[in-house]
Formats: sequence, structure tokens, C-alpha cells
Amino acid sequence: MTDFTDMKCPVCGKPFLKGDDIVVCPQCGAPYHRSCYQQVGHCLYEDRHGTKDAWKPPQKASEKGEEKICPRCGHPNRKDALFCELCGTSLAKNEQKGYQQPYQNQSAANHGNAQMPYVAFDPLGGVAPTEKIDDISASDLAKVVQSNTSYYIPVFRNFVQNHKKRFNFSAFLFTGSWFLYRKQYKKGWTIASVLLILHALYQYVTYVVSYPVMQSLMNSAGVTSDAYPSTNQMIAMSGMISTLSTSQQLALALPGILIIGIFLIKLIFGFKANQMYKAHCVSVVKEIEADHPQAGGSSEKTILYQEKGGVNMALAMGIVLCYTVITYIPYFFF
Repeated sequence: MTDFTDMKCPVCGKPFLKGDDIVVCPQCGAPYHRSCYQQVGHCLYEDRHGTKDAWKPPQKASEKGEEKICPRCGHPNRKDALFCELCGTSLAKNEQKGYQQPYQNQSAANHGNAQMPYVAFDPLGGVAPTEKIDDISASDLAKVVQSNTSYYIPVFRNFVQNHKKRFNFSAFLFTGSWFLYRKQYKKGWTIASVLLILHALYQYVTYVVSYPVMQSLMNSAGVTSDAYPSTNQMIAMSGMISTLSTSQQLALALPGILIIGIFLIKLIFGFKANQMYKAHCVSVVKEIEADHPQAGGSSEKTILYQEKGGVNMALAMGIVLCYTVITYIPYFFF
């Protein structure tokens, strides 16, 4: 005999108690108090019979225990979910012992069934999960961002609502690497390639083109290689520059020109990075949702968000390593 003690009557909403006179729909098995069923005269789910939305018994406690609870927002996810369907946090390591759920169900707290504990961290930075940013919910954008959502989601909202831009220091300092780190591969490879070429060109011009001209000036002013030039020697060298040929003067100026160019490129993307990342996240969500329009989070959709969202640390570190190698190569030859 089926145990209905954990279920509620669909008509009156009251939980079934032992000894209640209960009848069930012969088509879907939905339980009712006999008096409630006689009052309505039919099953409330009859228009869904034979469909995937037909009435189903609620999960048992043992099944609920298999859900993955998000360590950031406390949202219950399917046991095979790779990251939270609400805030995008990875669930791969959500097996930690002693974890305390950040918050409990709001409706339960409002009805006095649970005391609302203090929430120390808001994964969306104060933005409601259902709030729209470029017609995309904040929770869907968080599935793409995944890492540091408390920074990026409010930045996206402020840009859309208030047209306020926020300078991204990470994108300024590690321009090409940052774009690749955030899986913006087309932009990242283009920017990283340009900056790597400029960086390599700067090293070449500095040590191969400019250094011999500077060394000639220092020798003419009597500056030895093991000492810094004095004030008088610096003045003498400055006067000699005007006597150099145009090509020699350009050789001395090129390293500075290249450094200014690299700085300006990094500065521009420092200001534009958050806006470009928002557009990227919106595009990813639209692409995934267009290919998988069904509601909820299917396994395939979950995997796509995991693949296209989040970060790529290995690739970003590879680009940083390339910069480091280019920087220190001259020390082995000069």
C-alpha cells in the first residue's frame, strides 16, 4: 500500500495524515482526500495525462539526499550536475565534509519552519537571479562566468542600466592572457599575438638596433661600462644626439615608441574588457539556449555551459610564460 504521509492533497493543500480517507486518480495516481475529489469531480491533472508533465510522486528523502547542494547559493541541483544551475558555481568538489548550507529555503523560513542564518557571501553581488541583463537572466550569465561572479554580474548590470564602465586591472596587466583565461579565444589569440610580436620587436630593437647607437654615444662621452654616467656626461650625450643621422636618432627613439604603443593597447582593453566580456557571455547563453530550448538544465546543456564558460588557467599561464621567455632571452646573448 502506498504511503501518502509525505504528500499533500492537490485541492486543499493539506498534508495527508494516517487514517485519512484517500482516493487516487486511476490514470496518473494523484492522491486526494475523498471529500476534496468529490468536490472537484475530476483529477486536477487530467489535461496532462499521458504527457511528461503528468503528476509524479515527490522525491523520497533518500533521493533528495543525492542532490548536489551549491556551496555558494545553496540551490539544489541534480546529482549529475557539473555546476550550479542558479549561480554557475562548479559542483565538482561539492563533497566536502562539514559543509553548512549558506541559506535555507526562503518560503520555509517565512512560515517559521526554519531560522534564516546569516549569508556571508552573495554569488551574484546583490543582483537578483531573475534580473535581466541584455534580455538574459543574471543566473544564466553566471553559468558562463562561473568564477568571480560577484564582481562581473554587478559590473554587467551597471553597464547596461547606468552606462557605467569599470576599469579591469587584470585585463590591463595581462591583456592577451586575460581574454584567453576567460575563454574569449578569438579575441584572446589576436590580442595576445599582437602584443607578443610588439614585445619581441621591442626586445630586438632595444638590444640589436638601439643598444649599439647608445653604446657609441657612451664611449664618445667617456662613460665606462661598469659605471653610471655623470651629469656632465649625460649633458654631453644629449648634445651628441642632434649630430646623429636620422636613422640613428630613430633607433634610439623606437624602444620608447613601442613601449608607449604597448601601454596604450593595454590601457584601451583595460577600459573595454568588461564590456567585451559581457557581450561574450550573452552570446554564449543565447547560442546554448537556442540549441537546447527545453526548460531546466539537461545534461548536455550543463556540459556545454561547463565547456564554454568558466576559465582556462593553463592557456593563460602559457601566454604569460611566452612573455617571460621573450623578456629574458636577451640576457643570454647580451
